[in-house]
Amino acid sequence: MEQINQDLKSAIRNFYIAIPQINKEITNILRQIELKSGQVLSFEQITALSIIHSNESITINELAEEQKIFKTAASKRIKKLEECGYVQIFPTDDKRLKAVCLTLEEELLLEEATVALTHSIKQCLDCCKTEQEFEEFVEQLIYFKKLFI
Repeated sequence: MEQINQDLKSAIRNFYIAIPQINKEITNILRQIELKSGQVLSFEQITALSIIHSNESITINELAEEQKIFKTAASKRIKKLEECGYVQIFPTDDKRLKAVCLTLEEELLLEEATVALTHSIKQCLDCCKTEQEFEEFVEQLIYFKKLFI
């Protein structure tokens, strides 16, 4: 059990070192893409766009719950993204709720970002010597996602 505790401590230390580097890489790629579009987005706006993208259509209330923010903050965030041309707001069957979806322009920007991130991460994962090592790595990521999300 002591060895497991030591291994866990080591993994957590490495995790704390790796996460800022991963965030830095993602931010750099997104900034390059933003320069092309002329808009600079906050991390929270980028997160909102990713959530909208993965849900196709989501209400502002659902987005607020997903981002763990107040509905008024989510509304302001979406309004700014709409002004930039990244999202469209449309009514739902429930007249009290509004849904959000990405514009074609934003779909293309997210696709470009995904391609760039995939390339960057693939370079980092060249340390995986075999396909099995890579598959184990991906399985671990999925496992951690399930634990923390």
